[in-house]
Amino acid sequence: MGSFESRVMMILNVLFSLSAVNKDKAVSLTSLSKFTGLLKDELKQLLEELSSLGYVITENERVYLTRRAIFKLSSVFC
Repeated sequence: MGSFESRVMMILNVLFSLSAVNKDKAVSLTSLSKFTGLLKDELKQLLEELSSLGYVITENERVYLTRRAIFKLSSVFC
């Protein structure tokens, strides 16, 4: 399903579209899997990479964007 970069951008865009921008608005991995069409195992691997880059925070099977990711996505849309 697409390149690594396209899957990563899809995840970030879905989180941004769902307003998953803080802990209170975090999205469950199950929901994110449904929205992206990615299997949970693949999604977890991609989220680990995004976390290591400082773009997402995952806590208790829920994920949200960091300020860094929000800034990056905002600059892409402008």
